[in-house]
Amino acid sequence: MHSKPLVTFTARLIHAALSETCLATGEPPYKPFDEADEKDREASVKGAELALSGGTARQSHETWMKGKLDDGWTLGPTDKPNKVHDCLVPYDDLPPRQRVKDEVPERCAAMARRVFELAGLPLAD
Repeated sequence: MHSKPLVTFTARLIHAALSETCLATGEPPYKPFDEADEKDREASVKGAELALSGGTARQSHETWMKGKLDDGWTLGPTDKPNKVHDCLVPYDDLPPRQRVKDEVPERCAAMARRVFELAGLPLAD
């Protein structure tokens, strides 16, 4: 099992990197991690756990999509207050700029692991 500090650090890194990716693609950035609602923070933690366990961009998208659908979201032009999102489609149907976002957790997990190794911090409990 991955250490809690590693998972937390990776979740924060994923959250920040996704926010920066949104800015780069013309989307509004995320709220800072500590100001984000509980569901968004939990999603970042789940994404970190998946990525640290070797999850792929495709698995990241499928996990995100399942969470949204389970929470009552539907497909359509993105309207977050009404739980509508245009990315509730299979991974292969995503536009390339959206696929890039699904690669972020994988890359952040690799960076987080390396930082912990360099700092001599435990990777596992």
